[in-house]
Amino acid sequence: MNNDLRKKIVDMVYKAGEGHIPSAFSIIDVVAYLYDKVLKFDSKNPYWKERDYFILSKGHGCAALYVVLEKHGFISQKDLDTKSRFGSILGGHPDRTKIP
Repeated sequence: MNNDLRKKIVDMVYKAGEGHIPSAFSIIDVVAYLYDKVLKFDSKNPYWKERDYFILSKGHGCAALYVVLEKHGFISQKDLDTKSRFGSILGGHPDRTKIP
């Protein structure tokens, strides 16, 4: 289940040179399910007033959130490729002021 997302997590963490793969793997199925089946959102309009809010309390698992956001069009593959680099919107913990 979600092996394609797990591969993206490993690739992103490897390229970044930092991250918590086990923390991301342990929540990827839940985060993917929520975005695939439960949450109401519009990636083209992330500030839609009727959207649901998702709060990730497990910051070390942010790689799972990042790959799911990329899958649903909130961020790009380039964003994943530049995680934790200077100027990137993706850091070691998610920042709601940088990520749509």
